[in-house]
Amino acid sequence: MASLKMEAALQINSNACVVVSGLSDRVNCKKMRERLQSGNSDSKIKRLVTLSTMGTALVELLTPKDAADMLANETMLQVRRLRSMTPQGKNVTALKGRNILHDLRTFVQSLPFPRDQFQQGLESGASQVSKGRFGLTDLDMHADACVVVSGFPADVNSTTFRFSINPAECIRQAVVFPAAGTALMEFFAPEWAAIFLANENRLLEETGLQVKQLESVFSPKEDISTLQKEQELLKRLLETVKLEQTLGNKEQQLQHVMAEMEQFKTAYRREEQEKRNALVLCRRLKEDTVHLTNQREADKREIRRLSLKEQISSTNDGSSSYDMSRDPSGVAVIINNIHFEDMPERDGAEGDTDRLREAFENLRFSVFDFQDLDNTGMWKVIKEHGKADHSNYDCFVCVIMSHGTMGKVYSSDDVGIDICELMKPVNAKKCPSLKGKPKLFFIQACQGDKTQGREGFDHGEYDAKPVPFICHEADFFLGLATVPGYVARRDQDGAPYVHHLAKLLKDFGPTHDLSAIMAMVCDKMNDINDDKFGWISSNHSTLRKKVVFKAK
Repeated sequence: MASLKMEAALQINSNACVVVSGLSDRVNCKKMRERLQSGNSDSKIKRLVTLSTMGTALVELLTPKDAADMLANETMLQVRRLRSMTPQGKNVTALKGRNILHDLRTFVQSLPFPRDQFQQGLESGASQVSKGRFGLTDLDMHADACVVVSGFPADVNSTTFRFSINPAECIRQAVVFPAAGTALMEFFAPEWAAIFLANENRLLEETGLQVKQLESVFSPKEDISTLQKEQELLKRLLETVKLEQTLGNKEQQLQHVMAEMEQFKTAYRREEQEKRNALVLCRRLKEDTVHLTNQREADKREIRRLSLKEQISSTNDGSSSYDMSRDPSGVAVIINNIHFEDMPERDGAEGDTDRLREAFENLRFSVFDFQDLDNTGMWKVIKEHGKADHSNYDCFVCVIMSHGTMGKVYSSDDVGIDICELMKPVNAKKCPSLKGKPKLFFIQACQGDKTQGREGFDHGEYDAKPVPFICHEADFFLGLATVPGYVARRDQDGAPYVHHLAKLLKDFGPTHDLSAIMAMVCDKMNDINDDKFGWISSNHSTLRKKVVFKAK
């Protein structure tokens, strides 16, 4: 029999949660996010957990204040606070000090689950693990296979829960609420959840924990219209009148009640029509807002285009090359990420830093090298150099060697960072002392998962359309070890792109323009002896002049 390992365990702040009900019984996280995006409610949502067959979703926002704002402002969905999940009226701390997770695992393993229903449980389950915003995990859970267990100590989190319960081989997924001492557990089959609930008293005696049905925490919000309430009130009034009045009085009272009901129905229909009119007006306002937003963005792009044109025109003094007379010529920042949390190590990349350091020091640059920077560290280094005074320098260079994907490079803690965003701290607006000076970026990282062919990029269904480098300011250069959408090569003795770049900068930096040197790099990459694959580097530039370095 296949092993029933736990697929996922999340940790959620119950104080930042709301419950959304009234959804389709086939709701899932993907559909839920699409719906929230259409209502502009997705930007502050951290995680989603959907409960199929129940038409309900648990939404964790970034902060408790965001949850309160959603409760106050959301009109398109039935939204309410998460009910208290702390058990009431029973002693849940009597066993404090015991290893509750160990007791729970022992208890679950003792239950008579029909293991021959394993395949049936997989086929009937609706759970699915997916990635939402911020790269965090969303869960789709089968409501009929879920229970809520309360009474855990405050130090129980998703990691300890998964580590302790996983050997029981009966829980598919779990959501832990440390602040409430509660866990939402999904079994591999609804029948297993029913067996767990049937042993409620034994669970309390052996572990000190309590189990609830899912409806006790996530039950849909009561939704009774004002008309229905008023009708019930009038019916009770009519019954009272029938007991106290004569037959003639009863008929008169009945006519009076019916007249009031007709008046109320008329008022109700008028109120509903006003609501529909208000919704139409809201949709029109949203459409107008979207139109104005798009127009504003278009105006901004036109302003940036004109500003760039004016900048290029005003700063072009007619000379053919940038001034590189100062010594040092500038600052060269080298970031080499080799070790990562979950991604594979970049074996063979250790020597690339020394090759680049030697090349740029020979070109009169002050070199600062860093290794294995996490997301915070990478931004700190770039921003610090963006705030520095470069008045005594003629150029700025940044080389990043890491894993990557389309338009991004990864930090050592596996966070993808947008390349264009990394370039902004040194633009003319944020770093005035680099205005009109060349700012050169070289990236040794994959830009996708496709492989270049020996004779170009024509590979049928794997053919990729090049993605243009977007820069709204002059004097920038971006060199990539591959082309957008494709992998970059790295051997056991380092990256070929870095080898060729360092050597050609040393040999031809003082005599040839940068564009000519990069053409040589591209040619060297294409000459790599590989019968199956071809390797092409790419460059993207808004440089206004030639870049010719000075040697020591």
